[in-house]
Amino acid sequence: MKKTWNQILESAQPVVDFLSSDSFFSRPYDGDRERFIVTTSPEEARYLLGREWGEWQEIIDAQQFPDSDDFDWHYLVGSKLINTNCLGALDKNLHGADKKLTIEGVVNFLEETMPYYMDILLNCYANNYMPEIWKDILYVFQHDGFPCGWKGDYPEGKMIVFSNE
Repeated sequence: MKKTWNQILESAQPVVDFLSSDSFFSRPYDGDRERFIVTTSPEEARYLLGREWGEWQEIIDAQQFPDSDDFDWHYLVGSKLINTNCLGALDKNLHGADKKLTIEGVVNFLEETMPYYMDILLNCYANNYMPEIWKDILYVFQHDGFPCGWKGDYPEGKMIVFSNE
């Protein structure tokens, strides 16, 4: 069943809380370092988000949702996120993470991928269905990290997280 924008936001309080934060990436990643590989290298993160994005996206897309009519994509979410700069999150102080994840004159990976991540997370909450990899992606964001890739075969491998240090 389709939900309104306000119903989606209400159901997705953890995502809304994250996007409503005063600042992002203001400290090093403070989450689990056993489950995830943490890199502080902007070069490595840009490489993963650029040249290796297809492999990372293939993993997260393949793990998302069963072939089911039960999952109802709310296409208004993506446009709302773009029109509001991720509920204003991309207008806030990103503590240089946006600059570190930018190839000058080409692409700002943080601005390009954050709406993608948030779109899927909001749709997961709207459908009351959250695959494990998306729980992990939200966890990483909530702990000042930025998901940027995967090492190894899924699910045996580990997510690679950029830490803004």
